[in-house]
Amino acid sequence: MLGRLEDPTMNVHLGDLEAYVQKKLERGGYASAAEVIREALRKMRDREREDATLKAIESYVLRGIDPGPPEGVSNEEWERRLAAARQRMQSFAAEGIESADRGELVDGAEARSRLREKQKSRRRRKAG
Repeated sequence: MLGRLEDPTMNVHLGDLEAYVQKKLERGGYASAAEVIREALRKMRDREREDATLKAIESYVLRGIDPGPPEGVSNEEWERRLAAARQRMQSFAAEGIESADRGELVDGAEARSRLREKQKSRRRRKAG
C-alpha cells in the first residue's frame, strides 16, 4: 500500500493530452497546467460518485425499497432522482416489450452471455 507522499508534487506524462491542456491554458481561466489537471480529476471523482449514487438508486428501485436520501442530498433531489430512475427502467421495459413484439427475442442463456460480455467490455474501458 502506498503511503502519503511527503511532497504532493507529482510528475505525470500526459502524452497526447498535453496539447489539450496547453489549449485550455491558452484560452484562459487557468493559471497553470496543475489547475487544469486538478479540475479534470475533481470532475472525474464527482462523476464516479454520481455513477455510484445512480447505481444505488436503481438498485433500490428494483428492490422496491426507499432508504431515504443519503447525507447531503435533499428530499426533493432524492425524489427527483428516484423518479428519473423509475422512468429509465420503465423505458427499458417498454423497449423490451417492443422488441418482443417485433420478434427480436433472445433466449435467456444468450441474453446473459451478451450482458456478461458487455460488462467485461465496460470494465476494460474503465481500467484502460
